[in-house]
Amino acid sequence: MKFPISTSFENNEPRLLLVTVDIQEGIPIVFDNYEKEDGTRKSRYGRYCGVEFNEQAEDDNSKNGEFEHVIRYDDGIKSDFVLARSSVPINYEYTRLKVEDHKSKGYNYDSKKRGTARSDRYDSPSYSNSNLRFFWDGGLLANTPLRQTVIAHRDYWFKVRKMEYNLPSLIIAIINLHPLKQEYIPYDYDGVVDRKNDIIYHDRTEFDEHMAILISDFQKLATSLIKLSKDNGVSEKSLQMILQERINTVNSITGQHLTYNDLLKARVDVDFVIRLERNNDSHTISNKIFDFYDITIRQLIYNGYKETQPQMNRILSDIALISQDK
Repeated sequence: MKFPISTSFENNEPRLLLVTVDIQEGIPIVFDNYEKEDGTRKSRYGRYCGVEFNEQAEDDNSKNGEFEHVIRYDDGIKSDFVLARSSVPINYEYTRLKVEDHKSKGYNYDSKKRGTARSDRYDSPSYSNSNLRFFWDGGLLANTPLRQTVIAHRDYWFKVRKMEYNLPSLIIAIINLHPLKQEYIPYDYDGVVDRKNDIIYHDRTEFDEHMAILISDFQKLATSLIKLSKDNGVSEKSLQMILQERINTVNSITGQHLTYNDLLKARVDVDFVIRLERNNDSHTISNKIFDFYDITIRQLIYNGYKETQPQMNRILSDIALISQDK
């Protein structure tokens, strides 16, 4: 593998997403080797320092302001980003990355810590400087980053490719290296630590999958009801009065209230999720993710083939049934 890694949809190249954690912010950060809407590659997070907002410009973050922290990598994902994604606490040192700090002129950040602010509105963000910030393995918050993947997929097709409807659907494959179920109870110290690690880091995306499908189904229902209304003579003006009504849901970036019409845009359909799960054996150890002995790797490869075959047979059978239903 050669760094930096940069790919594009136009060249029919795969997309790479890596998730890490900013230790001070305590939130997952996604590195994406596809370009953003402004043609650059960057990861933005923290407080959004925006200026005047309007409905037409609400989704164009590059014109409205900037996030508090920005990591730029126009040449592509660097090896340091992979290290940040793999910096497991205790076992490895922090990974340090250069981050641009942006502060809002119209907001008192020190006052915010005390629960007060000079103003409820933000002025133009001012560039401060580049600082080193510290990162840990993204597995602490998103060991199976299904949610981040769905959001990144939506943002690319909605913001970069400018598609509001009929976004490509997703088929997700998840390989869970930390099994949720285990037939035996460990009693030795190392076995107990290993079981604790598996429970902490196992795949927890079933709820995310459920919510993604549920939201998609509600969008389909709303679209069908709108079509039914039009077919039965409801005027476009009457429909727009409802669709343009402000709702309680807010834009997660700007904090501005959305409309019902916003909820119908950029629907992401998750067709199905494939989950493969490795099994523990009686020889498993608590630090198995750091065991790189040649004999261990060969055994894991062999076990992987052996354990995957029956699981894939069941999955293919389920896919065939789903296809028949459609």
